[in-house]
Amino acid sequence: MTGDDLRLDIAAEPSWGPKLGSKAIAVAADDGAVILTVTAQWQYQRDEAECLAASVPGVSGIGNDITLTSPRDGRDIRNAIGDAFRRSARVGADDLSVDAHCYGTVTAAEAVSSWAEHDEAVAAAWSASGVTEADDRIVVEY
Repeated sequence: MTGDDLRLDIAAEPSWGPKLGSKAIAVAADDGAVILTVTAQWQYQRDEAECLAASVPGVSGIGNDITLTSPRDGRDIRNAIGDAFRRSARVGADDLSVDAHCYGTVTAAEAVSSWAEHDEAVAAAWSASGVTEADDRIVVEY
């Protein structure tokens, strides 16, 4: 399969619209290596795009250049992450500090007692709308 064939197969995937809010995705392909380029608002959309491309026969590697955009300010993002922490069964909202910088970058810090708590805290930080980058400074202390 040529790079052009692979690119066309990926670009024709019918799930792109619902997964990325009807945005067209740019695909570059060469010898099975694929690079995805588009903007999205949520981390799960970036993850879904990578998963969809990986399911296309002939893909041997994926470069994910999908950019996240942030329509929210830092205070809104920090509140959304705090809400996600409070909904979590494993993560105590008061145990973690979250600093939301401009343009959707957040820093999560402090200590948790297990890797499960760590992973859930990171997932909660990414789950907030407007997060474009997460700086994970959470430490696991047994």
